[in-house]
Amino acid sequence: MYSASKKASLEHRLRGNEAMSNGDFKTALEEYNKGIPLNPDDGILWSNRSLAYLKLGHPELALVDTNRASIILIDPVLGLRKLELVQKDESISPINKLKQVGFKNLLRNAQAYSDLELFIDAIKSCQELMKLKNSFTAKNVPFNWIEVERLLQHCQKRYNEYVSEGDFKDFVQHYGISSFKGEYPWQSRKTDRFSEENFRYLKDRISEISASKVKLVKVNLGQSSVSDTIEIQYGIEAQEKISSHELIFKETPFITVYSRIVERCDNCSTKITTQSKFKCPNSSCKEVYCNIRCYQQALELFHNQLCGKDITGILTVVQKGKSTASLNNLFLIKLFAIAKQRDISPLDIKEIRHMTSSQQTKHRFPKISVHLYEDVMRILEIPIGDLRFDFWVFNCCLFMLSMNVFGERNGAIPDKAYLFSLLALINHQCDPNASTIGEIGNQLISEKVIQKGEAITINYDPRISSRERAASLYYFFGINCKCPKCRTFSGSFSKIA
Repeated sequence: MYSASKKASLEHRLRGNEAMSNGDFKTALEEYNKGIPLNPDDGILWSNRSLAYLKLGHPELALVDTNRASIILIDPVLGLRKLELVQKDESISPINKLKQVGFKNLLRNAQAYSDLELFIDAIKSCQELMKLKNSFTAKNVPFNWIEVERLLQHCQKRYNEYVSEGDFKDFVQHYGISSFKGEYPWQSRKTDRFSEENFRYLKDRISEISASKVKLVKVNLGQSSVSDTIEIQYGIEAQEKISSHELIFKETPFITVYSRIVERCDNCSTKITTQSKFKCPNSSCKEVYCNIRCYQQALELFHNQLCGKDITGILTVVQKGKSTASLNNLFLIKLFAIAKQRDISPLDIKEIRHMTSSQQTKHRFPKISVHLYEDVMRILEIPIGDLRFDFWVFNCCLFMLSMNVFGERNGAIPDKAYLFSLLALINHQCDPNASTIGEIGNQLISEKVIQKGEAITINYDPRISSRERAASLYYFFGINCKCPKCRTFSGSFSKIA
């Protein structure tokens, strides 16, 4: 006998399957999402949701679901597990039915890899399927082997084309291509970002931190003289005349992270000295702080969820990184820890929910992000059935971080990075009227006289060339800049950088 929750979950699965048969993939996804929290141990539900994601054009999400289904359906010790069957089918034995489900899931896994253009992994999944071809007859396990052979041939051909274009073997093994641009169709995040509640929260914080020198506004970037991008965003505007080189405001970072190459405070990333060092009282925890105040702040914000946890795997990835973007991995686990502590979705954290995550182009999909997500969920002991922490949420947070984090290097190694709630609101100008200074870049000062009503702007990266800046602005922020500094470059941004 099934429990009430399992029975309800099966009903959602049936309704989802019916919607899939009718080509209504959106409704199918909604039904599967209702069923998963009720019975997250149903491998068929995860596998079926992966198919809905594939049909809707989200292979990166399908990939995670097929991985989960595989873990549930196939136990490394016990072998094939029990199925959550809706009804018995006397024509197929339970073991063959389970194998059939496993085969379908592996095919969906191969298709997800193929759609992401991770052809080496897709080929491996197809070859694994082909090895099992002779295990069953068409009668006891109906399966479309021609579909597998076609997919295998397609992936082999595409991979050979990639390699023939240059020595990209290592690159195409670790990076695919995704059409995800920072937001998913079912999100209400864009609406939530500009909600009255969110606007008031940010407005009050900016007024307080700047002594009312500046205020929060909504701006249409399409009306700017330096951009032809039509996009509504937040911005900051002068409420009074501001003198040249005047401090506008100073902000404490919401979160800081560091690579552990140099010992720093886990709350503020200040370099630790023997004179100022406070160890976490938990003997199994390795984190250190400037003082007890920093420790208490971290404990209230995120440390309670991470205390004593082993994050060696994530740190290894960070320390091998070639850019400060690798530090985003540490931001992700802290954001998920904060959300777990507050019992909300990471996207609902008030200090970041206003931040943009929408980009304009397809992007390279790092395969390692799937493993990172699984590590974060395992380390924080978040149940897989809690869809507030689903992979699509993780993906949105990753995009948001790529557009809003300030990072620093220690030589060639990424060292530390900061996530500011309010500095993230300032829009870009290649010839700005303000800049950030200070040891951690948390002080906003005017570069020239700023008149009342004038937008406060900074240059997101003044060190790079016009071509690099123009491409970066388009790819990461959707800004097709046409200021004098960028007019010298008139190239196309149709390809992935």
